[in-house]
Amino acid sequence: MKDTTPLLPGISIVIPVYNSEDTLQELILHIESTLHPSGSSATEYYRFEAILVNDGSKDQSWETIGHLSRVYPWVRGINLMRNYGQHNALLCGVRDSRFDTVVT
Repeated sequence: MKDTTPLLPGISIVIPVYNSEDTLQELILHIESTLHPSGSSATEYYRFEAILVNDGSKDQSWETIGHLSRVYPWVRGINLMRNYGQHNALLCGVRDSRFDTVVT
């Protein structure tokens, strides 16, 4: 049965992750500074989320995603049980998006 819940206005950023523990923190900081500049009010930026899809990384990417999701409430993680490839990771994130605009 297809979920017919309407999507909220905002931006979902879907990012496939593979052995990227060293770059995830910087990536999230860049996203935050772009979509929620310091000093802006709630009406001056879109609601947004970043969905980090761990595609079977062999490093500590999943642990890093967990840490980032605790620090930044707009970061969510999906952990695939093995490497399914970039396209499948993107599709997984798109299907889990909460907002009406999806950026990959």
